[in-house]
Amino acid sequence: MGFLENMSKNNQYPIIFIGSGITRRYFTNSYSWEELLRSLWNEVNDENAYFNKYYSLQTSLKDPTDFNIYTSISDQLEKEINDAFFSEKLSISGLTLETAHNMKKSPYKTLIANKIQSSILKDSDDAKQEIESFSKMLGKARQIVTTNYDTFIEERMNGAVKVNVGNSGLFEPSIEWGELYKIHGSVKDPNSIVITSKDYDSTRKTSVLVNAKILTKLTESPIIFFGYSLTDENILKLLTDYSENMPFDIDKAASRIGVVSYKPNQSSIKESIAEIPELRIHYTKLETDNFNKIYNMISEINQGFSPYEISKYQSAFKQIIDTKGQSGKLGSVLTSFVNIDDLPSELKTKDLIVAFGDRRYLYKMPDYYDYIYSYFNALNDMPLEIALKFVSGIPKNNPIPIKRYIDILNKENISVDLPEKELNKIKKRIDAYNNLADFIETITEQKIGIANSKELSQFNTPLSIFNSTLKVRPKMLYICKHIKEFKIEDLDLFTNYIFTEFSSKNKVLISHTEFRKYFNAYSMVKYGIPQLKAK
Repeated sequence: MGFLENMSKNNQYPIIFIGSGITRRYFTNSYSWEELLRSLWNEVNDENAYFNKYYSLQTSLKDPTDFNIYTSISDQLEKEINDAFFSEKLSISGLTLETAHNMKKSPYKTLIANKIQSSILKDSDDAKQEIESFSKMLGKARQIVTTNYDTFIEERMNGAVKVNVGNSGLFEPSIEWGELYKIHGSVKDPNSIVITSKDYDSTRKTSVLVNAKILTKLTESPIIFFGYSLTDENILKLLTDYSENMPFDIDKAASRIGVVSYKPNQSSIKESIAEIPELRIHYTKLETDNFNKIYNMISEINQGFSPYEISKYQSAFKQIIDTKGQSGKLGSVLTSFVNIDDLPSELKTKDLIVAFGDRRYLYKMPDYYDYIYSYFNALNDMPLEIALKFVSGIPKNNPIPIKRYIDILNKENISVDLPEKELNKIKKRIDAYNNLADFIETITEQKIGIANSKELSQFNTPLSIFNSTLKVRPKMLYICKHIKEFKIEDLDLFTNYIFTEFSSKNKVLISHTEFRKYFNAYSMVKYGIPQLKAK
């Protein structure tokens, strides 16, 4: 039985590893590691000098692997680019000398983040269909691990994932379902990017903890790699740790690890057993150009709840126990009125509803749409604790409006029963909140498109812009960029249109990045910037 058939038969949610090959498959101007270094090299050096540098390292290093050569080149580039920036010989979009100095932001890594973020998603029908299948597959991942810096994965999951960057989250309680581990950093925090020898030395110190956290689930779930050649040092270290606990029976080992290998124009999936000799690990090699078929097979795995739903409801139970149990208020609300084992046999085969909560609320954990609809619709107000609980679970760098709920919290007679850790996350989000002008600056004309901006400038209201024939993303980004130029009543009308007519057919789209930016900007225009008063 093949790897995919075995996974389907066992109905197991896999651990999914995603490498740079996936980014290159779906973006028109993405980079391999060497292509990124050469692009950075050309910012401060003669283009042909790169090849001399590579040759020099190849002949002088004791262990001249690509990894050692690339990290050595990166070490040199970090110094040269930082020196060029601070001597004002090189400008970097979105970074000033004062910001780099005061905020300790790396010019080198900010430039890397800018280059990664300039990649353009492919727009062909085939690419769109495959990306849609890819997104569905991600929803069936028990965990996702990536060495990519970009935000492609979390954007495909519409925020329905806890993101752990580097060693973040290592010392926090973890549900360990539906989580994303970005072990080489993220463009959202350029300083977190791992690319120099110093960065890799630093990650080795915490890799034992990271690997241990991931390995606890690797022994229970199959593993599948997309976009990897299995040469990355962090991945090899993880597999080394894994191999120590793996059975040495070739068939058993190969049935647990699958590596998707790109084979141009091959529509079938050819499976064969391959090996990493130095690790004594055998795996199933899946050669194909038909990634769509693999995505769909994984998407068909169904254990009743998706990993995200399991994570959400486990978190809700934990919230009740942590909040009520620690304060000694956990009572008989967590009991059932009937023993499920005593139900008549005909009922055991039917769908059942289990409600759980404290003495004030029954918890329905909101998704982004629930939250945002409630936020702008005072008649459908969400309980304050649930709203703040939801916000505390959103990564700090993801834009989400919060001002209305903070205003409620600021009232003298209002308090919330949330753990200190979650309240601290709310405070950190407020401290990091951009003012409207800074927020608008993050939306560059490059992201909208110069031709798109020119065409959209002829319209006077957000609704007329939105009803134009251009694609949704540039239209929404243009509205965000020019939001201060519109009348508040026109913004109100447009927002109401989104929640009434547009969302009835396109509810999922509302959680996409461009809509999230709009709702955040609209909240700042309508309600202002959140500030938390001390009590």
